[in-house]
Amino acid sequence: MSSVVKTAIGTTNGTTGYTVGVSGTPAQFMTVAGTAIGSGSVTNNSNIASSGGFGFYDSATAVLLTATGGNFDGTGIADVTIIYEVVQQSNYIY
Repeated sequence: MSSVVKTAIGTTNGTTGYTVGVSGTPAQFMTVAGTAIGSGSVTNNSNIASSGGFGFYDSATAVLLTATGGNFDGTGIADVTIIYEVVQQSNYIY
């Protein structure tokens, strides 16, 4: 997982970072803080949250960015890349 801030995330409402996750587990995949909210900031696997960073979903699931330290102010653009693997169940009997 990685993210790139294309346009600085506004801090007028106290935003100090963001988390990437799913509903109910907002930091499931990554926690980004501090200077990583400025334009051109890049995050990678070193920012994966200690909660595990992985999950199993058997259907399409919305990914959420949640502001930390305050609220988003409607400005800024972040591209988030999540790599996933499709696992097919085998019907073989061993």
